Amino acid sequence: MLNRTILRNGIIWILALSYVLVYLIRIALNNWGNLWLTESHGVQLLSANATVMLFELGGLFGALFAGWGSDLLFRGQRAPMILLFSLGLFLSVTAIWLVPIHHYALLAVNFFSIGFFVFDSQILIGLAATEYVHKEAAGTVTGFLGLFAYLGAALAGWPLAQWMQFYGWSGFFALLTLAAACVGLLLMRLMMAGTSRSQMHPSRGPNASGPP
Repeated sequence: MLNRTILRNGIIWILALSYVLVYLIRIALNNWGNLWLTESHGVQLLSANATVMLFELGGLFGALFAGWGSDLLFRGQRAPMILLFSLGLFLSVTAIWLVPIHHYALLAVNFFSIGFFVFDSQILIGLAATEYVHKEAAGTVTGFLGLFAYLGAALAGWPLAQWMQFYGWSGFFALLTLAAACVGLLLMRLMMAGTSRSQMHPSRGPNASGPP
């Protein structure tokens, strides 16, 4: 079952790669966001840490909205909702990188929005993975994705610090923007796969790949 439903399942690999990128963005902003605010905008460290707290608060609301929104708006289909929020994540990260914002309140709102979109994507990717495998492999695929989550978190540490040493904060946000764009491209493939499966098996939905 591990080989058939997970290791040979292309959709799971798409979700796994997306998980790496989502965790890279999340951990990078969580670890480096306050330092960027102090160095680039002169924000006091206490206020910078409060902004990072808003990032986490945005994630709380995003996580609450994730499942409810996908059930209500897309009838339980996770891919369209994830794609929508990956677009919001891309726009939010691009805005904090390219838009010349020097007002603390606006920066805080932007951090809140990034947290909202990144945590929403994180929750739904994990949920979608359990729906694209047999129900008896739900725990296994969750652990499998966890490996990629830790990989993304690890990349946000020393490797990202080396990247920043050469390219500075502009390189930092350029990399995160590219990661957000790649998440959207990967999940667009997921939505196309989900649509084709629904057309082939209209009564079975996304779990059509698994045994009945």
